[in-house]
Amino acid sequence: MHELSLAEELVARCAERAGGRQVVEVRARASTGVDSVELSAAFPVAAAGAAGGVLEGASLDLEVVPARLTCACGWTGELPADNVAGHIGICPDCGRAGEASGGLDLLGLRFAGEAK
Repeated sequence: MHELSLAEELVARCAERAGGRQVVEVRARASTGVDSVELSAAFPVAAAGAAGGVLEGASLDLEVVPARLTCACGWTGELPADNVAGHIGICPDCGRAGEASGGLDLLGLRFAGEAK
C-alpha cells in the first residue's frame, strides 16, 4: 500500500516539527492522486508508537485538492480524478501521461493544550 509509506513519511515530518510535544491534530493537503481513504486509515497505524508516541491518537484533517498537469501539448490545468493515478496524470486533451503536481503536503499541527 503506497499510502502507508506516505503516512509514515507524514508522521516522520510531523514528529520532527513537533520537537517532542504531543500532537493532537495534523492538517495536511493531498492531491487527488492520493487515495484519501487509505491514507486516513494508514495514518493511525503509522502514528502508533512512532517517534516516542508524540502522534499517538492524533487525528488527521485531510484536505483533498485536484492534481495539476502541464502537458507537452500545451494543455495546463486541474486534472479530473479519473485522470490521476499516484503521481501520474493523463492529459485530457491529448492523452499523454505526465508528472502530476500535488502529492501530500503538511499544513500544520495542533498540540495538546492548544485551542482548536
